[in-house]
Amino acid sequence: MVAVKIRFLAGRYHATPWGRHVNEGVAEWPPSPWRLLRALASAWKTHRPEVPREEIAALLDALAGPPEYRVPDSRSGHTRHYMPTRNPASPTLVLDTFRVVDRREALWVIWRSVELEPGQRRLLDELLRTLSYLGRAESWIEAQLVEQAPPANCVPLGEAGEPSPSSLETVNLLAARQPLDLGLLMAETADLRKRRLLMPPGSRWVQYALPRSPRIRLAPAGRPSEPSELRRLTVVRYLLQAKVLPPITQTLLVGHHARRAAMSWYHRLHHIDPPSVLTGKHDGKPLEGHRHAFYLATDEDGDGRLDHLTIWAREGFEKRELEALASIPELKWGEAEEARAKVVLLGFGDDLLARRMAPCLFGPSRRWISVSPFVLVRHTKLRKEVADGQERIRVVEAPVDQLLRELQNRGYPSQGVRVRDHAPSRQHWIRFRRRRPSGPPPVGGAFGFEIEFAEEVTGPLALGYGCHFGLGLFVARARE
Repeated sequence: MVAVKIRFLAGRYHATPWGRHVNEGVAEWPPSPWRLLRALASAWKTHRPEVPREEIAALLDALAGPPEYRVPDSRSGHTRHYMPTRNPASPTLVLDTFRVVDRREALWVIWRSVELEPGQRRLLDELLRTLSYLGRAESWIEAQLVEQAPPANCVPLGEAGEPSPSSLETVNLLAARQPLDLGLLMAETADLRKRRLLMPPGSRWVQYALPRSPRIRLAPAGRPSEPSELRRLTVVRYLLQAKVLPPITQTLLVGHHARRAAMSWYHRLHHIDPPSVLTGKHDGKPLEGHRHAFYLATDEDGDGRLDHLTIWAREGFEKRELEALASIPELKWGEAEEARAKVVLLGFGDDLLARRMAPCLFGPSRRWISVSPFVLVRHTKLRKEVADGQERIRVVEAPVDQLLRELQNRGYPSQGVRVRDHAPSRQHWIRFRRRRPSGPPPVGGAFGFEIEFAEEVTGPLALGYGCHFGLGLFVARARE
C-alpha cells in the first residue's frame, strides 16, 4: 500500500477543475489524481533533476491508477476581486473559489493495491516533502509518505456501487491513463489550451463517490451558540452564476425553485420534513402572518437578468435551516443548460447587517419603486351607491386600495403615504411570469407603483400575490 498524508497549512485548497472557468465558482475537491502526478513531476524537475527520467516514469506509472481518498470535512468559500482594466470605470470581477478545511485535519491519498520498491518509496517521500503547494500557489501544503492510512471514504464509483442520495455525491476527477506517458503528463497547460483540447491527452475522467460535506459550523468548536443568537440570523444572500442568467421576467420561477431547493436540502441533511419557515405551511395549511421565508431573486446590476438571490424570514432561521440553506449548490428549473444557475453563498446576516449587504432591498428609504409586478389578490369590483339622491358607481378593491391594505397589514405607517403608478413601458409588467407551477392562480392584474412614506422604512417590501417568490417586490430609491 502507498499512502500520502496532506495537510493544508492555511486551511484552504485553491484549484479549479479542468474544463471549468475560474469565475464559475467551482473548486476541485478532492485534488484530482492528474494534479497530484503533475505536482510530483514538477517536484522532480525542480528539486531532483539528477534522477533519471526512466525512474520517475516508472514511479508515476505505478501511481497512475485512480487512488482512494480519506477526505476531511470541508465547505466551499470564495473571495471576489475587481481587477483593473484599461477602462478604470469597468473593472473585471474575478472570483477565487476554494475549499475550506480544518488545518489540523489531513487529506489521505491511498493506492491500496500498489507496492513500491524501497528506492521508489524513498524517492516518492523526497518528492512529497519538497511540495510546498498543490493547485494554486496559495494552497500551502505539507505532504509526506506514511505507512498506515485510515479507511477511505471517497473511492472510484465502480468500487462503491451506486451512491446513496442522502450521504454521497458523485464528482468527476481527472486521472491519468495507463500506461502513463510522462511527456503528455508534463505538457504545458497553456499549450493544451492553445490547441483547444477538451481534456489533456493521456488523461481520463474517473467518477468518485464523495461524502457530502455541506454542513457548516456556525460557531467555533466547543462553544455552541445559543438558539437565541441564531434566531437573529434572518437573511441569507447568494450570487447567481450561469452562462445565461435567467431574465428578470422569471423572478417568480426562480423564487419557486429556490424554495424547493431549500426544502429538498433540509430533508437530505436531517431526514425529517422541512419546517414551516421554509415551506410556508403548517399542518398542511398556508402559514398566516407572512412568518415564513421570502425567496427574492433580484437584478442588481440593471442588465435585465437575475444575478442575486436573498432568502429572508422575519423571525429568523434555526441552525438546521441555515445549514440547509448554505448547502444549496444550484437552482434548476428545466433540463436545458440555460435552465439552471449555480448558487454561490455570500453570507448570513441579521436585518442590520442586511441593510449593508443589500441596501436596495432592506433600505431604509422613504421612496420605494416596483421591480416586479404587484399582482392582485382580490377582484376589483364596481358597486352602485346612492348619495344625495344620485346614483354613483364606486370602485371597490382597486389596486391602490389593495396595496395600502397590504402595507397596513405588514405594520407599515399608513399616514402620509403617497402612491403613484410606475411602469417602464405599457407592456412591462405583463411580461412577467405571474403564476406559480403549483399553488392557486392569481386573480389577475399586474401593476407597478412608486410608494413614498412620510418617514424612512426598512424592507424587504414584497406585497400581493406571489410576494414570497419575488412578485410585488419594491426596491429602495436613493436617498434624497
